[in-house]
Amino acid sequence: MEFRAKQRSGKYVWMRCRGYLTRDECGIPVIFAGIMHKMDGQNKVDPLTQLFNHRMFMKRIRKYIEKKSGRENCSCYFGRG
Repeated sequence: MEFRAKQRSGKYVWMRCRGYLTRDECGIPVIFAGIMHKMDGQNKVDPLTQLFNHRMFMKRIRKYIEKKSGRENCSCYFGRG
């Protein structure tokens, strides 16, 4: 399963969780053994908003500007630096 988690600093990061859930005879979960892995920007698109993550957005903007260099162009970005 992949999801976003909020760090203590307030920043959101993508996490991947894999593991095995053991249930008792009534089907109630009793133990989960597994691993959680920080994905470090591997997800390029947020599944909820369908928008590029910040890293992918900046990569696309830089590529566009480099491609258009020497021509008149304008781009605006409002957000964190």
